[in-house]
Amino acid sequence: MSLLINNLGTIIVGAILLVIIVSILYSTLKKSGKNGTGGCGCGCSSCPGSSMCHGKM
Repeated sequence: MSLLINNLGTIIVGAILLVIIVSILYSTLKKSGKNGTGGCGCGCSSCPGSSMCHGKM
């Protein structure tokens, strides 16, 4: 129990950082699912890897 009490500040900061990282990842995945882009944000017409995302166009 003393180990938890002695490291309470580190545990709290770690938990806050974990929440921030998870929310950033969730937001990124949610945005990439909406518009169909793989996360690059530029159009598919000029993307050399567009065939990997959408098949043959």
